[in-house]
Amino acid sequence: MSKEFFDRLRTTYDISVPDINLVLGRNDKGQDRMLMVVDKIEGQSIEESRLLPAEAKEKFDSFYASLFSSILDDYRANRFFFSDVDNSQFVYGRKQGDSEDSVYLVDVEPKSIASIDLLVSMKGGGPGHIFHDLIGLCGKTLSDVEKKFSPPQKPWKARSKFEEMRSYAEELLDAEG
Repeated sequence: MSKEFFDRLRTTYDISVPDINLVLGRNDKGQDRMLMVVDKIEGQSIEESRLLPAEAKEKFDSFYASLFSSILDDYRANRFFFSDVDNSQFVYGRKQGDSEDSVYLVDVEPKSIASIDLLVSMKGGGPGHIFHDLIGLCGKTLSDVEKKFSPPQKPWKARSKFEEMRSYAEELLDAEG
């Protein structure tokens, strides 16, 4: 399921994700296992970056706007969505063969994907509360990356999409009472 999910992020939302291949292999104990092989991205974690290049603002803006669009669309459609929103999951860099750096979502493990039902059963509360918590993570992540530009930048597309997410969360919370 995760390969198809991340392929959809790449093709539908133009989010840079390493290529994922599933292969049958053996672990260190000699047991047959399904292994996930992904492209190595050379670069630096956004979380660890002190300063991001000003000329890359548009790439970051597009990345976060697309990521937030995918989360909002998937949540509204009650599909699995990317839930591990944190700058440690994103790298600014390139894979072999790329001619320029991009913002990559590198956390392609199945545990980074969730559903409304799964999170409600794990955390309690209703879908509105779950989404409200998720957009809190999105807001912190976006705010943190904005501060890494000199001077600090406000990504317009990403901020707009974030506000759309916030409005949807308020609708859900109002419906829950």
